[in-house]
Amino acid sequence: MIYYVCNCIYEESYMSLQYAILGLLDSFGTMSGYDIKQRFTESVNNIWEADLSQIYRTLDRLESNELVNSIPDPSSSRGRKIYTITEQGIADLREWVQQDLILETVRNPALLQIFFARHTPPERFRQQILDYRQKFTEIGTHYEQIESMLTELIECGWEDGFYQHLTLLLGKKYVQMTIEWCDEVLEQFEKHITGDEDNG
Repeated sequence: MIYYVCNCIYEESYMSLQYAILGLLDSFGTMSGYDIKQRFTESVNNIWEADLSQIYRTLDRLESNELVNSIPDPSSSRGRKIYTITEQGIADLREWVQQDLILETVRNPALLQIFFARHTPPERFRQQILDYRQKFTEIGTHYEQIESMLTELIECGWEDGFYQHLTLLLGKKYVQMTIEWCDEVLEQFEKHITGDEDNG
């Protein structure tokens, strides 16, 4: 019998995006929507993804709720806005970060593919795992670069850098665990294939 673990959804995804944007505005100051997207790519994207359209929709909602203010960007001729977090936005952010930590909702398409991999030819399956391992090796290298940058910022007294580094520690451990898991999958797969051949 197969048992499934049900992950409870504790927050709508837009709520987490809302606080990610508030946090970035609090940490880095006034920014345009495009600037916020760039900050996502450089930092928060490692733990929470968002495209530009999602960011702008969320900024509109935040402004309606008076959690951010916007003014026209004087350097732009295209009607671009720049956003600043309000005192109420800071208060909401502080209240949110002090709540109990939220359990993640797991959606892993790679594991879903492997779950039904009986339909995958052995050579293809082997290559899929090797490619997956390589991707995580590259992610690990990227995390090392981020860690080096954060270390310099922390040494310069940037308080946010310390807490951002704590999230990076989990990312690094997850990468290492996934690489080790890939190695174990390949080892067990080879034994499984060999056993099938011997029994055939």
